[in-house]
Amino acid sequence: MAHILGLPVFRRYMASQTLAMLGTSSLWLAMGIWARELTGSNSAAGLVAFAYILGTLGAPLSGVLVDRLRRRRLLIAADATLAALVLLLLLVQDRGQLWLIYTVMFVYGLVGSLINAAQSALIADMIPKPRLPDANGVLSTVREALRLLAPLVGAGAYAALGPTSVVLVVAALFALAALLQCTVRHHEPKPGKRPGGEGFRHEVLGGIRHLTAVPPLRRIVVACCLALTVFGFTESVVFAVVDEGLGRPAAFVGVLMAAQGLGAVIAGLTAAATIRRIGEAPTVVAGLAVCGPGIWLTAASTAWLVLPATVLFGFGIPWITVGAVTLLQRLTPREVQGRAYAALGMLFNVPMAGSVALGAALIAVLPYRLLLLLIGAAMASAAVGLLIATRRAAANEPTADTVRTVPSLRPTPDGAAP
Repeated sequence: MAHILGLPVFRRYMASQTLAMLGTSSLWLAMGIWARELTGSNSAAGLVAFAYILGTLGAPLSGVLVDRLRRRRLLIAADATLAALVLLLLLVQDRGQLWLIYTVMFVYGLVGSLINAAQSALIADMIPKPRLPDANGVLSTVREALRLLAPLVGAGAYAALGPTSVVLVVAALFALAALLQCTVRHHEPKPGKRPGGEGFRHEVLGGIRHLTAVPPLRRIVVACCLALTVFGFTESVVFAVVDEGLGRPAAFVGVLMAAQGLGAVIAGLTAAATIRRIGEAPTVVAGLAVCGPGIWLTAASTAWLVLPATVLFGFGIPWITVGAVTLLQRLTPREVQGRAYAALGMLFNVPMAGSVALGAALIAVLPYRLLLLLIGAAMASAAVGLLIATRRAAANEPTADTVRTVPSLRPTPDGAAP
């Protein structure tokens, strides 16, 4: 990690993205509080997150832009756009302008999906392949650390100075992120031309075709989607763990979130070394395997067991994400990096969103410990399945060079996908 931070180009890049991620986390929390205060409705507050998630559904289109334009300039434009967009919230005075909060969060989700895809693609451009695990590990560590800090910035500033102060602080963070990104000195190759005869629909779906055409990526997508079909249950189950299991007030959820964040920060610091030692796919397997017991142990009735179990659960998540993203960057040609990352996000977010909704319904009719059992079983099953599939394919695993000629990235003579 010290070596990757020693690279001036990456150090400046991370400084810029740290400011942007801090602005992201602070805004998300503060807007939910603001909507709740304006309306007195928990549903109105929840719709803030819904508006953001709805915006992220534009990820496939964002991926096309990332592959057509220079990534660093795109990040500068995106951060500057968000700085200006957030200032629109200064117009909100009462519940009559609540629609403006939702609109800003929707556009914010749309631009955010663009930033995520451009971020991954630019890292793959800037950093030598052997150092990609270090770069992604640093990014994961910073992101998780900021999730612990953001409540102090967002909720703290809101409580002390009101929503206007949060809007101005977040806008300033995005503006500074754009300015810092301008100082990043990286010679980025000119984006390749769109292949002749390739229709727009074919181009948009290029990321999904790539993920399904490359066996190592396909295996990870299948395993993670299996786990995510129940992973979202945790959003509702955590409140039952605190209330029914531990007999604590709802505010104790914040303690569990902090414990999960601590585990995630530690995992981010160890992800790169783990990938270098055992590889990306086995790191994803290990992350899934760690999450299972962590979930099961939260069924205990004592905080002294639930807290370390939550740390364990939080520890597994970055190993999954860093392993998956690093493998994608390594096995994806430059001209499809943006679309591939966007497709990966979509394929992960859809089952996750569905499981959040399903978990909210099931918690009303099923014991929360049964749901914990199902979550842990799915994580363990995904780990075992990915391990078996990876070992079977180890003898003929494709390399990054062979992946660059995957036929699914090119149209057939009639313009249809092969």
